[in-house]
Amino acid sequence: MEDTSDPGAAEAWTAERRSAVVLRILRRDESIEHVAGDVGISTAEAERWTRRFVEAGQEALGHRSMPAYERIRELERKLGEMALEMDRLRKRLNPV
Repeated sequence: MEDTSDPGAAEAWTAERRSAVVLRILRRDESIEHVAGDVGISTAEAERWTRRFVEAGQEALGHRSMPAYERIRELERKLGEMALEMDRLRKRLNPV
C-alpha cells in the first residue's frame, strides 16, 4: 500500500500523484478497485480522476483547441484594435 499522510484526503494529492494512480489504472494490469484500495481512495474517486484525465487528454489533442499563449496573443491584438477604434471614435465626437 502507498504511504500517504491522509489517504482519505484525495483532494490534497498532487497532480503528479493522481496521474500516477490513473496511469496504473489505464495500464489495465490491475483493476480500478485494486488500485484504489492500494492507494487508499474510493473506487468512485479513482473513476473520477481517470475520467477527468482522459477528457483533458482528448481536449489537449483536439485540433480545435488553441494553446493558451496563442489565445492570449489573439486577445491582446483584438484589444489593441479596439483601443485604436475607440480613439478614432472619440476624436470624431470631440474634435479638438
